[in-house]
Amino acid sequence: MDVSASRINSWISVAVTRKVQELDLSLPHTSCFELPDALFSSDTLKILRLDMRVLFKVPPLKHLSNLKTLRLWSVTFEGDQSTEQILSGCPVLEELDLYRCFWKNTVKVTVSVPTLRTLEISSLHSLRLFRIYAENLISLKYRSCFPVQVLLFGGAHNVETLTLSNDILECLSFEENLHTCLPTFHTLAHLKVISCNYGHTNGALMNFVLKSPNVESLEIPRVFHRDDRLLLNIVPQCLKSCLKTVIIAFFEGYVREVTFLKYFLKNANMLERVTIFCTRNYSTNLEKQNNVYHELQAIRRCIIEFCYSWTRRLTCFKYFAECVIECQ
Repeated sequence: MDVSASRINSWISVAVTRKVQELDLSLPHTSCFELPDALFSSDTLKILRLDMRVLFKVPPLKHLSNLKTLRLWSVTFEGDQSTEQILSGCPVLEELDLYRCFWKNTVKVTVSVPTLRTLEISSLHSLRLFRIYAENLISLKYRSCFPVQVLLFGGAHNVETLTLSNDILECLSFEENLHTCLPTFHTLAHLKVISCNYGHTNGALMNFVLKSPNVESLEIPRVFHRDDRLLLNIVPQCLKSCLKTVIIAFFEGYVREVTFLKYFLKNANMLERVTIFCTRNYSTNLEKQNNVYHELQAIRRCIIEFCYSWTRRLTCFKYFAECVIECQ
């Protein structure tokens, strides 16, 4: 049932008085209200998670001096300056998770968080541009449809893992001079593209791979290429020297998918394992899987496994005993 703002504020104030270190609120509320000032004067709070309709507004000269983890879901910010004020008041913040947040009276936000290590952004409403400067960032997950200058900030090149939604690649595919705009991700070891729907690889993904010379694992959704010349004329440095694992989802055995896999097998000198998650229909066609398997093994001897993925179930299986023997 709906919880009144006064009751919520009372709970928060008492918790702060008692030197709370972790505060996690997920409460129903029909209208947006402001949090009590007491919350933003806590010098003991280390973890703050809010999943509720609330106006996240920090009073002037207030700081959360020991806050390390901040997760805000469905909250509302007054504008870009309020966001900057909030994060600048968290001098040791290491983890930031923003999901379905809303900004009033602004479409652009730029913030600087030098201590940030992990950043997750999902479905931000009302914004056209979101920039974060975080020179110590090591993990970034980004799921949204607005322009991706968030990825072009100084410091993103230090990430070790990078997770992008397919929408990101859609946006980037229309970006002029993308290769020039992207930083070089020298420390990036794990690159993953996710999507709720069937995704695709394209020039945008290849640009990320080209700018990531030390990637060891690459995970992407369904393969689709608008321009096969990308596979013929470009061989990223990571393929030549360090790529070890490739994972592809929603595989249906189309020529473009097999061509894509062959490209990696021909050029990835260190490749050890290829994992192929098949669609429901293709997973039952063992003859086609066998044919594709032998096509790929003819190019490079490595572990190639076909898996079945459907409605969040991942059931991996080796479909022929001979394949298991050859893989080993």
